[in-house]
Amino acid sequence: MSERIAVEFCLLTRNELTKIMAKRVNEIDVKLLLFTLQKTTQFEELLSRRFTGASMEEVISSETSSKKIESTNPFEEPHGKNPFEEDEEPEKPIPPTQTQLTTAESLTVSPFHGLISRCFESHLNIFVDSQDKSNNASSMTPVLPMSMSSLTKDFTRELRDLSSGGAAGLIQNFQSLLKEGDMSSTSPKYNKDDIARICTILTTAEYCLETTQQLEGKLKEKVQPALADKVDLGSEQDLFGSVISQCIQLLVADLEGACEPALVTMAKTAWQTWESVGDQSQYVTLMTSQFKHYIPFIRDCLTSSRKYFTQFCMRFVNAFMARFVQQLYKCKPVGVVGAEQLLLDTHMLKTALLDLPSVGSQVARKPPASYSKMVVKGMTRAEMILKVVMDASDTNAKYVAHYMRLLPESDPSEFQKILDMKGVRRSEQQILVEIYRSQQTSQGNKEDSSGFSSVAT
Repeated sequence: MSERIAVEFCLLTRNELTKIMAKRVNEIDVKLLLFTLQKTTQFEELLSRRFTGASMEEVISSETSSKKIESTNPFEEPHGKNPFEEDEEPEKPIPPTQTQLTTAESLTVSPFHGLISRCFESHLNIFVDSQDKSNNASSMTPVLPMSMSSLTKDFTRELRDLSSGGAAGLIQNFQSLLKEGDMSSTSPKYNKDDIARICTILTTAEYCLETTQQLEGKLKEKVQPALADKVDLGSEQDLFGSVISQCIQLLVADLEGACEPALVTMAKTAWQTWESVGDQSQYVTLMTSQFKHYIPFIRDCLTSSRKYFTQFCMRFVNAFMARFVQQLYKCKPVGVVGAEQLLLDTHMLKTALLDLPSVGSQVARKPPASYSKMVVKGMTRAEMILKVVMDASDTNAKYVAHYMRLLPESDPSEFQKILDMKGVRRSEQQILVEIYRSQQTSQGNKEDSSGFSSVAT
């Protein structure tokens, strides 16, 4: 009985509010509308928690039966005036639409939701008009709004353009500007101002990405539950993420270009005639000096984006190690002493790369474990290549076995490159490659048989 009285009170209150607002619509302002709407929804939520909503079905069915939906079809004949109506078969009942189902579901979840507050829906244009006036007034001020609340207002308009494709070309043009220039140049292409500008674009895109994610979450909280799944700003987030990735790639390519002359010097050195092993080579000193020149400045520019600075370091190291091994293969032929010097240089470079994120910093910060693991794996492979070059086994079989033990994931193509570094004649290379292929095949058969026996047992 208490619930029926509450429902009847809500219906009467809604009807009276509808009449009063229709008569005094000119006296309604935004503050009064929002305050009344807030208090009404709080009252509905209170009733929703107190009552089960069992009597709501009767109210809904009575309201539905009392309302007759008028057709908006201009070609439809009025009822009873269609001359062909007598010949028509009675229509089958139409199953409820998705909208009706959604409404019913939402009422089941929150029985009293909208029971009174729906009377305000026809007057929400007052709030919309007020927002438009506020946006127009703020656009005349010279101050650039940077707060979350101001951005929310601006994003309402901008994201609508993005969803229709109207402004998508702006970000595409932005990405194309980042790609401008010849990336094949081996000299540093950007000065400090250019690097600072790229880092600024990166941090701005990061801020926009995080703000868009927060905006999506807030919109999903504010809209009705049935409409929450339709709020999707994923494509806008992907665009900002793409700008961030492009900025990182530009920084990586620039540092790679700065290190390229040193790598070319390494490949052109006469390692076969190298006489003694000393301190690190000059090309290593050149590369570490580039690290000390670039990394501290980029780290300072990305102080607020520590995770993207780490991502930059990981991308650079991954690309640099691949390039280093590629240039290492060009060092041919290499004598034993030259291989020892290269091994020392490789170890010094590995140490420099491990310290790369904190180079030039007064505070020694340990890099992420994933970064250290990647550096150790990549540079250890380069060290194993040089150890194979230095190997002086007395038989071909021992040499191949040693190679397979140091580089178990290799292939015949890489094996032949290492033989070129060692200066092995072509005729002997064919013999060694055949032995390598046969041992690879036999090793694969052993692994297959052991796997089969373990399954059988």
